[in-house]
Amino acid sequence: MNLLDTIPPASFEDALVPYDAYGWRVLISGLRHAQGQFEKACFGRTRCLSESLPHFERRCCLSHCEGTMELYKSLVLPQGPRGSFPVILAHCVYSHVLWRNYEAQQVKDSDASSTTQVSPFYSLVTAYFCYGYGGGTVRDWVMAQPPTAFTNPDVLVGWVWGYLAVYFCPNDALYEMCRAGAKFNPGKAFFMGMDAIDSAGGVCASCEKATKLFPDNPNAPFIAGMLISLGGSLFRYLEQKSRGKNPQTEWAKPTSVFKRGLFYTVLYLVLRRVKGDPSQARLTLVTLHLVRVMLQNAVGLEIFPFLV
Repeated sequence: MNLLDTIPPASFEDALVPYDAYGWRVLISGLRHAQGQFEKACFGRTRCLSESLPHFERRCCLSHCEGTMELYKSLVLPQGPRGSFPVILAHCVYSHVLWRNYEAQQVKDSDASSTTQVSPFYSLVTAYFCYGYGGGTVRDWVMAQPPTAFTNPDVLVGWVWGYLAVYFCPNDALYEMCRAGAKFNPGKAFFMGMDAIDSAGGVCASCEKATKLFPDNPNAPFIAGMLISLGGSLFRYLEQKSRGKNPQTEWAKPTSVFKRGLFYTVLYLVLRRVKGDPSQARLTLVTLHLVRVMLQNAVGLEIFPFLV
């Protein structure tokens, strides 16, 4: 008989709650040490305890994996229209980082005739449309819907907190950790990963929104997916024009953003048809994009070379 099977299920689950992946390993290490001391005292007559520990370890590991998967699903498949605030906040932080990268590049490439001094308020507002929620804003305008900033109060809260974190963090630590050219590190991986969840999830949500609003038009989901992918490039074009430059639109010579938006929109619609479940299609696409981003930045591996 396995000794740990005699523990009531409720108390067993309660015992697992306080322990994370590190915590339960410490617990098991302690139990194994106690097992060794007990075996020495009882001359090895503890076969049932020896058999119970691997079983206990498996149950701990399975419980932890299930909890991690549920957490991941809660980020990718948020319940309700407001989405997951941790994803929103991390996306806002990384959007401000991208804007600062862009500003730094503009200063580097600028000359006396094109340099434009910008105020902090300009950065706060313009970054929202160029790198934060420009795509969703254009999508909603085209579909005659109120933009996300009006329908989801978490967006404005996350945007302001993200701005404060990126611009006023002591020693500029947050930006230095995540900026372009910084060495890949756990902090950068976290914000890039959460931004990847938001980016790919936005394409899926746009397709579903168009399906709900225009059920008789099979082309509406594709149009909505492309709008959220390319909307930000429209604001980036206008921003560069305001600096006295003469840029091309990003769809005039398709960039990686355009190619990715097209590919992900088509792929999501295919997955949705094959799987028959929007949630499973979204989970698949977001996971694929997340893996792509991590491999691309961690080891320089591009799993979709045609998107570069």
